[in-house]
Amino acid sequence: MTGLATIPSARKVGVHRATPADADALARLRWRWRTEEGGETAADIDQFVKAFSAWWMTRIETHHAFVAQVGEAPIGMAWLAVVDRIPGPSRWLRRSGNVQSVYVQPESRDAGVGTELLSDVVAHARALGLDYLSVHP
Repeated sequence: MTGLATIPSARKVGVHRATPADADALARLRWRWRTEEGGETAADIDQFVKAFSAWWMTRIETHHAFVAQVGEAPIGMAWLAVVDRIPGPSRWLRRSGNVQSVYVQPESRDAGVGTELLSDVVAHARALGLDYLSVHP
């Protein structure tokens, strides 16, 4: 798949919180996961990438994405959906996080990429002061 890379054992994986500039890469990773491995059918990848990017831009404040890369090539992703919780008498602002869509392309698995992605998601959740995290199965 264009833009995706195999992780050579000697190369360092970098993980960063995604920005709008990463929307295309995130969409292509999602496409690959759901069509090649998930068996979903889809008409056109370019339409999906455009629609996915637009979807994320309307949710960028609540859906925090992380990208794993080797060099400039994306090889994995993880998402943290931040949810407002019902206020309590002693604490008005209550939020939790839901870890979603953790994916590493098959040829890059078993090299610790998923662990790095999840470590960054958990650190980000702590920095946001979330009450707890759940993981979408």
